[in-house]
Amino acid sequence: MVKLSGSGSSPLGPVQVEIRSASKDPFKCSGGEIEELTNMQAGRLDLPPFAPSGLALSFFDLFFEITITTPNGPVLLHNRTPKHMQATINHKPPGEGTGYENPLPIPLFYEDNTLSPFVIGASRHVPKCDAVAPACTTPTRIANGNGAQIVVQDAGSGLFKIEVTKLVNATIDPPLNFPLGTTSPVAINAMKQDATKPSQLEVRVVDACGNERACDQSQTLRNREAGKPESQTLGDLPQAESHVTVFNGSPGVRTLKIDVNGQKFMLNNLRDGEQRTLDVSTAMVAGNGNVVTLTAQGKPGGNVEVLIHD
Repeated sequence: MVKLSGSGSSPLGPVQVEIRSASKDPFKCSGGEIEELTNMQAGRLDLPPFAPSGLALSFFDLFFEITITTPNGPVLLHNRTPKHMQATINHKPPGEGTGYENPLPIPLFYEDNTLSPFVIGASRHVPKCDAVAPACTTPTRIANGNGAQIVVQDAGSGLFKIEVTKLVNATIDPPLNFPLGTTSPVAINAMKQDATKPSQLEVRVVDACGNERACDQSQTLRNREAGKPESQTLGDLPQAESHVTVFNGSPGVRTLKIDVNGQKFMLNNLRDGEQRTLDVSTAMVAGNGNVVTLTAQGKPGGNVEVLIHD
């Protein structure tokens, strides 16, 4: 454990409790361990979310630094014997309601390591996981015009898994690589393989508390040829993908017709270099069977990129 902050009151004055630095006596970190109770598969911690089920013994050996702010100045206390907090857990991180306990009193010492009259009594800690799913940004166009990016982040328990559930006419570049439990943003770049055909990306993002979110995007790119409109159709779209963002080229197209499950939408008078977003949620139906057809009209040689996203 690297961080802890607790506060309260006492007859002597306010009390602050923190983790003691390993650079101070007794020169030990507040380490811990998780050990599965049954080894069902070598090289894997056999409890959820790593395994379908299982139990493990988990503990922390805590070294505290306790400051009492008295009228005569601060009193600094610490324990030299670790407070061994232990629990049997069925999930990593521990599920809500799982209690770490130690009933034994632990003596506290002054900074000169003389014994104080104070002790840490019976202790219990019940972890509480957040219930907030990871966040996904609105997709953005990658500058070279041949891909799109979404950024995912979980500022609570941190990211545990990013699973690509659908990838059509695209590659993930660079390959996904992030520290387990990171709370920093992670960018996912979907680069088209064939720039003349639509691409699709769906990812399932899970945080360390088991909350999850589906992040979806589809991308199409069309170049207008002389003498005819250009059309592309994207099928099997989830209901949530109800926003159409247009990145018009230079030269671009003048008009984009959007057919969503037979309902017509129109973006007229598009300017070269313009970006515009249209909400088509009124035409989307439940499930993953939505079909969107895009038809571009305008100057021969003009191009337009379209992102369909939630």
